[in-house]
Amino acid sequence: MMEEQMHLSVTPRLSLGTSVSNEEFNIGMLNNGIGPAEVVTTEIKIDDEPMPNWQSVFHKLDSTKNYPKGLSTSKLNDILIGEQKYWGIISITDTTWVKVFAKNKSRISIRICYKSLFEDWYEVTRNTMEVKGAVVTKKIEKNTIPPQNGFWRNTE
Repeated sequence: MMEEQMHLSVTPRLSLGTSVSNEEFNIGMLNNGIGPAEVVTTEIKIDDEPMPNWQSVFHKLDSTKNYPKGLSTSKLNDILIGEQKYWGIISITDTTWVKVFAKNKSRISIRICYKSLFEDWYEVTRNTMEVKGAVVTKKIEKNTIPPQNGFWRNTE
């Protein structure tokens, strides 16, 4: 009983959200839990196809456009997000690409595997970046994202 209470006292709870305007498109995660979340692996898919990096995402959404100028991305694997802390996944201010992402937000899905200080594993999934998109969090036994599906930030 004491061990269960100790685990519950540091349970992280990540949620995924988006914000869209004419000038900016953002995707981020917030740890609403009462303990830090160690993000181990992130999977980003377009049309259910895992993307290895941001270049692949941009190419899949619109291969005719140049890489965005107003872009900020964050590391998405092996990070620690404190309780009640926000972590930006991507922020786009290049208005051409803001329109592309806004138009295609239903094609984008994100799944993140993370763990607590006590090695309790969780998965948070958002199957669409639409406002109505449901965020589902569940406890899991281990990391469920295959290594070949892991998303890497590098854009080179």
